[in-house]
Amino acid sequence: MPNNESDVAGLNDDRRVQVSTRKLQHMGVTHQSVNWALMVLERDHLLLVERRPGCCPVITLATRSRVAPATATAPALS
Repeated sequence: MPNNESDVAGLNDDRRVQVSTRKLQHMGVTHQSVNWALMVLERDHLLLVERRPGCCPVITLATRSRVAPATATAPALS
């Protein structure tokens, strides 16, 4: 997990980031919006979320191997 708040997943080998809902609220994002977005992204297997009471969620970005395969393909273009 990043020790420095300026650490961002993708800029180093760590795929884990801590989501500060307090910082997001300063940008106008509600706690409910954060929870909803994390739930949807987790449901779609795009990330894993570690939740602990009283702590900011910690997310792990999913790798391709963890992403569920598509169930339908787009029609071929002619």
